[in-house]
Amino acid sequence: MSSQNRTTIALGVAGFVLLAGLATTILMRHREPVRTANTAQTTTSFSKDYDAVAMKLDPEDYEVMEPVCTRCHSAGFILHSRPWSNWQGVFQQMYGYGVQATPEQWNHIYRFTARYLTLIDVNDADEDELSAVLGVDEKTAIAMVQRRSDRRFQSAADVEAVPGVNKAVIEAMKPRLTFDKFPEGE
Repeated sequence: MSSQNRTTIALGVAGFVLLAGLATTILMRHREPVRTANTAQTTTSFSKDYDAVAMKLDPEDYEVMEPVCTRCHSAGFILHSRPWSNWQGVFQQMYGYGVQATPEQWNHIYRFTARYLTLIDVNDADEDELSAVLGVDEKTAIAMVQRRSDRRFQSAADVEAVPGVNKAVIEAMKPRLTFDKFPEGE
């Protein structure tokens, strides 16, 4: 094979890999819902300082998360609610792009996104997702799964009625609770 043919093949393969990566990125971004966290706070004024909004949500976690995530994204970009499966896709992209973070930093990032930015279908989420997002212990998450097998949750009040659930947490996250499967793309 001539050197010109090898070069042509190599450029073709490189172009294909580049296009595949670009297509994957576009598809992942297309799947992300456009809901903002704490909609009432963030949409009342577009000039709000999103870093301040994020810091108010959880100063301890955001202080650790901010230098990792805002290397590439603004706080305004980060403060969008997504289902946990979409957040996992975002994390995989971050790993793929070589984001450098310690295990402790990742724990803060996971906790912040789970607590403040994750949409959750309480009738479909597994025990781990219920624990992480709703802040309940394993026993309570298992009780929630057992309860919904008999009678599906219909409202935040149904969730609050489960022993071990913190009503204040549920009240704060009402806009991110759903009781039916997410529509395609969310």
